[in-house]
Amino acid sequence: MSVEQTMCKSSLNAKTLAVLKRGGRYSAMDLVRELNVSPFTQITARIRDLRKAKHGCHNILCLRDADGVYRYELIGANNEAA
Repeated sequence: MSVEQTMCKSSLNAKTLAVLKRGGRYSAMDLVRELNVSPFTQITARIRDLRKAKHGCHNILCLRDADGVYRYELIGANNEAA
């Protein structure tokens, strides 16, 4: 991976985390629209990254709605689940 790709990935990690820190539950498609990224798989990859130790060990809850849509919610010091 090039330095440019790593910087882009880190930037998207930070933007994804910033959206999740607002609170609430977001589907991957919500995040795609919010961050204006493509392909869709970039969002789920960034969520996996944010859970890793080198990216902060963020606790991101994944829930599946009745309609089959996965939603993600950040659980942590700034956003405690109710």
